[in-house]
Parts: sequence; C-alpha cells; structure tokens
Amino acid sequence: DIVGVKVKLIGDAVYDQDMLLPQIAVGVMAKRNKGIGGLGALGVTKVTQLGAKDENGVDYYVAATKVLLDQSLLLNGTVRATKANQMGLLGFGGDKGDSYQAKLEVSAAYMISRKLVAGMEYRMKPRNLGVDNEKAYYDALVAWFPSKHVSVTAAYAVLGDITVFNPVRQRGAYLSVQTGF
Repeated sequence: DIVGVKVKLIGDAVYDQDMLLPQIAVGVMAKRNKGIGGLGALGVTKVTQLGAKDENGVDYYVAATKVLLDQSLLLNGTVRATKANQMGLLGFGGDKGDSYQAKLEVSAAYMISRKLVAGMEYRMKPRNLGVDNEKAYYDALVAWFPSKHVSVTAAYAVLGDITVFNPVRQRGAYLSVQTGF
C-alpha cells in the first residue's frame, strides 16, 4: 500500500515554459508492505526474513519538471531519499544498509507529432539486501493519441533481478489502452 502527498513549491511546467526555472515540487510517500508471495515453499512470507530491517517505510523526494514547448520536449529529474528495496516490495533497509540514500530518477518525453510521443525513464535504487542484487530500473515508451478520448501506450521495461530466489532478469512489454469521456 502506498499513500503519497506532492506539493508544488514554485514554477509552472506549462505556463512558465518560456522561463529558465522549472516547476519544483516536494513529496512524501508512505509505503506498507503486506508480505510476499511465491516463496512460501521456502518458508519465506515476510520481507524481514530476506534481511529487510522494516516492512514499512517512507520516501521523500524533490522533483523538477520542465516543458519546452518549442522543442516538443518534457524533462523531469527527481532526487528521492529512500531505504526501499525494490521500491518497497522487499521492505526497507537491510543487512547491507539501513540509512536513507539519495537516488536519482530521470525521464524525458518527446512529442513526435500531435498524436505521438516517445519517452524514456531511468531510476536508481539502493542495494540494501544481501539476497537481492538490485539494479536500476529503466524503460522506453511510445504513446499514441488517436483522439482526445483514446490513448494507447506501449513500453518495454527492464526491472533487473529480484532476489537470488528468482534469478531471472525481470523485463517485459507493457500495453495499455485507455478511454474516457
């Protein structure tokens, strides 16, 4: 479970796009882990059994967003103070570390046409657990907007290995179709 609050401090990504200053916001996310599944045969049902210090945690972040309309470009950079293992899926802190670490997250999107956008995201993560060779996440995406009521997004995400108990590299395709009126 994740509950978050984000507050814009200064700037406006759309209306101030011709100014040098980006939109800057701060946020906090409280995360609660309700246990893990899939490792019951090994007797593992809680993240603390994998070496996590806590099942629950809080992330703090500062995000800067800049829209460059003349270049059809959206840029975002975030610095997140976190102890989260696999974004909280494997708890918080661990046998290799239990302090907050500042981690960088960046994303960019380019509007190819009025109906087509391409982008990428990259997110660093801490390495707190001995049983988890945690790596950065990254993805690439394409979004198509055939009308103002329909969007189609396709992406390919690479999530890295998630615990030594599941050494298969987590990666895959994503497809979303959304509609609304």
